[in-house]
Amino acid sequence: MTINPLKIGFTPDEFDAYVKKINPRMFTEPSSGAKTPILGAVLHNTYMPDLKMVQGYLDAKKWDEPHLIENWWTLYRQKAWQSGPHIFIFPTKIYVATPLDVRGTHSPSYNRNYWGIEIIGDYSHEILPDNMRYMAERVLKAFYHQIAVSAVDKNFHFHGEDVKSTHHFCPGSGVGPKTAWLAKINSVA
Repeated sequence: MTINPLKIGFTPDEFDAYVKKINPRMFTEPSSGAKTPILGAVLHNTYMPDLKMVQGYLDAKKWDEPHLIENWWTLYRQKAWQSGPHIFIFPTKIYVATPLDVRGTHSPSYNRNYWGIEIIGDYSHEILPDNMRYMAERVLKAFYHQIAVSAVDKNFHFHGEDVKSTHHFCPGSGVGPKTAWLAKINSVA
């Protein structure tokens, strides 16, 4: 059984306050209740629909962000996933989907100990907009601050690094190099 998504939207400052309030340091396994330590985060892109399509849906008011998250959750239910990614980065807000203290489902090798962050878009063909990069960086800074470690190559991953995944190009070259993400996550400002 798949847990229902939270679909709670935040500005970056609101998200920082939310993470401090929740104080996640361990994941609870949805099916067994077992606890595992949180080690870091994995960055993804949603691939389909891409950012241009999502922006079209939002502009036409065909769907809003919570409905789009529910659309992805329909797919996760069909796959019999217990949960989904923790975060969805949309053009205007950060959305929490899987509770931050519950093990997510987003990358086979990393589900057990890593938060999953989905950036809306296909960054194999699109360039990550600055405002969305900023929100993703703020999420990552909050997460690594919460578990009191610096982001390094061993605890911050691009989804494509997962040898058990078929998404070898995720999150795509349009997000920039991993080294730049690490530098920004660990910067003081």
